[in-house]
Amino acid sequence: MNADELQQTYLKAAPRLYAIALGMLHEAAAAEDVAQDTFVGIWQRRERFETLNAEAAMAYFAQAVRHQCLNRLRRTAPLSLDDDTHRSAGFNEPAAGANPEELLTGREALDRLYAAVEHLPAKQARAFSLFHFEGLDATQIATQMNETEAYVRLLLSRARQTLKQQIAL
Repeated sequence: MNADELQQTYLKAAPRLYAIALGMLHEAAAAEDVAQDTFVGIWQRRERFETLNAEAAMAYFAQAVRHQCLNRLRRTAPLSLDDDTHRSAGFNEPAAGANPEELLTGREALDRLYAAVEHLPAKQARAFSLFHFEGLDATQIATQMNETEAYVRLLLSRARQTLKQQIAL
């Protein structure tokens, strides 16, 4: 894939990448920044993509955006634990009037979760992220990953089991 093809592939993927970032960050400006920063990083390393086809490049772009979002979420403060994304991952929202120590404890737990997800086998991490961070259901994930729905459910189960062992909630 030459530089022109890479640019065209990115332009086609940009709305999807923005949607991924917006779904994870819940802030339009931050989502735009992540999508643009990701492309800048990819453009600077464009020679690495010469052997990729458009489909593989789009998958790489999406994964790069997810990682950028996770990094941004780790750095942002204060952390809001009141949305369904964090509850679905096993975190409870802080009590009304939670003190800074309780908020910090919640942030540390979330950081441990993100780090643990990054260490899962690739398919488990992707399935877990798509389900818990992007809100896709097992059928949608199966289609996106080109796997059966039963296999996706198995990946999710194994990912959760591994995460429970790695993170003492």
